[in-house]
Amino acid sequence: SGGTVNNTTVNFGSMFIYDGGAAINTTVIQEGRANIFSGGIAANTTVHGYLLVDNDGVANSTTVSSGAEMDVFGVANDVIVTSG
Repeated sequence: SGGTVNNTTVNFGSMFIYDGGAAINTTVIQEGRANIFSGGIAANTTVHGYLLVDNDGVANSTTVSSGAEMDVFGVANDVIVTSG
């Protein structure tokens, strides 16, 4: 059924959204990379490092800063991960 991208910016990074995945109000910049798998949602999220949202996972109001990595297999709400 395809993925959904809405109000999303990718700059010097990459974003892969698989069937049923969604990126809404999401920014991936510099060396950032985001993988959003089937049914996964990244909303109001900024990535400066690496973000993975697994099947049916949710990252909402989440910031992943430079050099950081976040793997979401469930739900991450209002989470900030800084460098490291």
